[in-house]
Amino acid sequence: MGKNHVGGLRVAVVGLVIIALNTLALQAVRMFEVLNFAEFAYIGVMILAWIIIFLGTNSIRKYSPCFRRVNFLSMIMIIIVIIEVFLALRNYKNNMGNQIFIDFSVMFMNYLTILGMFYAYYKLLQGVAFLAKQNQGIKTALKCEKKGIGSFVIIIFCYILIPVSGMFSIYTEYIATSVLGLIALGIQLNLCMLLLAGFDVLRGRKKE
Repeated sequence: MGKNHVGGLRVAVVGLVIIALNTLALQAVRMFEVLNFAEFAYIGVMILAWIIIFLGTNSIRKYSPCFRRVNFLSMIMIIIVIIEVFLALRNYKNNMGNQIFIDFSVMFMNYLTILGMFYAYYKLLQGVAFLAKQNQGIKTALKCEKKGIGSFVIIIFCYILIPVSGMFSIYTEYIATSVLGLIALGIQLNLCMLLLAGFDVLRGRKKE
């Protein structure tokens, strides 16, 4: 794989990093109940992130079926997030106030984007592992194959506990949101660093 192709992989990782940071920012803002503006901003950034992932994977899709799937997924995710925007705007026009983003249809679209994020990580890790093995990057390939599912379970666990913490005192919510949010962010950044390590192997900059 050439330099430009590796660049495409890195661009896709940038999109995943944006999603991770965007999610943490939303969780932090929700503690202060600045809901509607923050939620709309979150959706806007999410569209941008999926566009970046699409552009990144578009240049590498021919190298692995996994990359093709992520490229196709990113198109679907862009459509889903745009639908989420229209549903939220519909609720806004209906004067639903703070209920705009906890409407079932809007929440369902948001859950689909979260699942899409996990699938993107999983397939990118698989694709990098496959190509790393062909470039004598056995250690990196094994790490990519082992990291996925366990990391996803911990992230989901954190995402579930964050809203649950709102049932307790405000200080408990602040602490739990901060700790759990940072744990989820750290795991996602670790996955991104692993993907970047795989990119270095593919480019020949890292020997194993």
